[in-house]
Amino acid sequence: MYETPPWVILGTLAFVLAGTGLVLMLVLLSAQRRGRTAPKRSAGTVQITCSVCREELVFQESELISLSPQERALVVRVKPDLVGKNLREYVCPHCEAGHCFVGERSRLRWVGANLYQPQAGTKCCFECRKPLVKPPWAVGAYDGRLEEAPVLAPDYGLVCSRCGAVCCVACCSKMARARTNETKWVCPRCFRYPIETVFHG
Repeated sequence: MYETPPWVILGTLAFVLAGTGLVLMLVLLSAQRRGRTAPKRSAGTVQITCSVCREELVFQESELISLSPQERALVVRVKPDLVGKNLREYVCPHCEAGHCFVGERSRLRWVGANLYQPQAGTKCCFECRKPLVKPPWAVGAYDGRLEEAPVLAPDYGLVCSRCGAVCCVACCSKMARARTNETKWVCPRCFRYPIETVFHG
């Protein structure tokens, strides 16, 4: 009669024990994962990813600041569906982007970033979004006397001293033609003039 060699029996037992141990380990890990709960945030905590610098932002709803009537008017110009809404803002501490929220029955809805102000370090016209070209002269060389600049190309940027928007010469000139004959450049964001500062990036 054939007898099973001892090493086969020992090998089989070792294989069974190893398999049992692996199964038990997987069960324990699964139980641990189910037992873990996400850290609870206090009521009123808001968490978003900054759409400009991609940093994670965590803040309290109480840190939101209500927009002024002028700022609300500029936001509504970009998003007309927000007329009459309770608009509030949180400024990103990393890139200073202004994140606008609308309050809706005890919950907030993010509606956009930099809706009434230029993006920090912007390189594009805030009106038409075309890339801006840096002028060849020194900063401030022709500020306050733009008519003396050797050339004011359509893709140069101009800074509105009233709302801070950075818009290209082409957009400012177009708005001036539509609004008044007394000046060459009008801010297409807040409709005020004159604009006398060149944007250098």
